[in-house]
Amino acid sequence: MNKKDKLLRIEERLKAKGIKYFSDPVFKCQKLDRIIGPDFCVINKITGEQFLWLHFIDMNNQDYVETVFMPKFKEYNSLGFIMGVNMIVTCETEEEPIEVSEIDETIRRYLLTESKEERSVLSLGQA
Repeated sequence: MNKKDKLLRIEERLKAKGIKYFSDPVFKCQKLDRIIGPDFCVINKITGEQFLWLHFIDMNNQDYVETVFMPKFKEYNSLGFIMGVNMIVTCETEEEPIEVSEIDETIRRYLLTESKEERSVLSLGQA
């Protein structure tokens, strides 16, 4: 399954949960003087907070981690996007693809709750 197909799985779950989202949004970044594009811009159904959602697919490939994940993660951090605060980051490998239950839990924690504390604490089942 390619990244587009994997993102469609996330998009299907967003639709099923009634979450407002934009797939492949494009933002003009003045700080970098170029366009950036996360996988999704999603909106918390209760609070209206906006999050960028980045999904990484090949995390067991060291080259991918070094040339795609780390630079992109650092770039978004430098722009003020912090994982768990205003950015959602999900990852998977070919051997361990993201499960629908993981997508649903991410949606629940970030987009269907008003509790910021809940976002920062993993449940015992995830630890």
